[in-house]
This record gives sequence, C-alpha cells and structure tokens, in this order.
Amino acid sequence: MSGAPVLKIPVIGNSKVGKTTISNILSEYSNVIPQEYRPTVGCRILECEIVFTDDQIKSTKYLKMNNLTKCKIQLWDISGDKK
Repeated sequence: MSGAPVLKIPVIGNSKVGKTTISNILSEYSNVIPQEYRPTVGCRILECEIVFTDDQIKSTKYLKMNNLTKCKIQLWDISGDKK
C-alpha cells in the first residue's frame, strides 16, 4: 500500500450541538471552546495524522500485515442547518 490510508469521518448533527468544537479539539486545530456561536457554512474539512507506536503496530494484526505506521484522518464538519 503506498502512502498512509485516509480515514474520512463525517461529523453530523443538529445545529448548535458542538460539532465544530469537537472537530477542532480532535484535530488539534484549537483547544479553546468559543464563547459566541458561529455556524459552519456548508462543510469544513480538518486534517490530522496519527502515527502508530511500535507497540500498537506489534499488537494489531491489520497494521502489521499492511505495514502501516500512520493514518491520515479527515474530519468533515458538516453544517447542522436544514438548508
């Protein structure tokens, strides 16, 4: 397998429930919870990467079989409005 696989995770839910805040924290974009509400328009894609430790690779058959040392993650922060 060439390059790190990409795991795409849609973050969906109603308006004003904290989807953007959770996405920001998970992607390490920000660890601050905003005081004012700013709705997401459309879709925001945040990217991050996980690098697996040697112990994780040794203990996970899938990682070992596919020679994976890292995984790219895309968090798709999708607007909660009904439009």
